[in-house]
Amino acid sequence: MYQKNIGLEIQTIGLNKKKSKLAIEATKFFADRLMSKRLASVISIDIDLDIKASENENELENSAECTWNDDNLRPREFTISLSRKILNDEDEFLLSLAHEMVHIKQMARGELKELFRGGYRRVWNKKNYGSEYRLDNPWEVEAYSLQSTLVEEFLAHK
Repeated sequence: MYQKNIGLEIQTIGLNKKKSKLAIEATKFFADRLMSKRLASVISIDIDLDIKASENENELENSAECTWNDDNLRPREFTISLSRKILNDEDEFLLSLAHEMVHIKQMARGELKELFRGGYRRVWNKKNYGSEYRLDNPWEVEAYSLQSTLVEEFLAHK
């Protein structure tokens, strides 16, 4: 079991014991690869099975999403919501966790911000990108480019 980033606080909600253990172990591993020990030591993550999204797949277009819970400018508390549809596919489960952990790193380091004054918009490294979700947004490009490598490294280390 991987435990380098001990300071990272992780709680799972709605996952069985086996999935919960895998989620915690993988999340710690991904955090170690993406964040400094100092930053990881102040991060809190809830990994939640999103029941509503699982009942109506149109509610959650992706298999997972992450949100900040405390402060949109320097967040430290996050929730990763998972769709039930990925629970039986370990690769999809791990890829989704890795992808969302990249977004947590981006928000915690201030690279990606969600702003609300004057309308909702996302800002990436001080450049305004509006509110539209696009796969070619730089934060998505980074997350997609890192997710497979993170999972491969985790599985090789496991």
